[in-house]
Amino acid sequence: MIIKNAKVYMENNHFQIGDIFIEDGFITDKQSTDDLVIDGTGLYAIPGLTDVHFHGCVGYDFCDGNHE
Repeated sequence: MIIKNAKVYMENNHFQIGDIFIEDGFITDKQSTDDLVIDGTGLYAIPGLTDVHFHGCVGYDFCDGNHE
């Protein structure tokens, strides 16, 4: 998979527009020949960061305020 034109967080603590190559579930420096290309224009990519803010999952919405 290739994520193209994303604002990628770099080791120098700055964002740089670039491409991210993913092979077998891992970020790699090898340019992939995979057909799956995602347009990351205008989006931020911070490798290793997981956003744990969410409102639900698998059809459930935590914002309803009830146990079900």
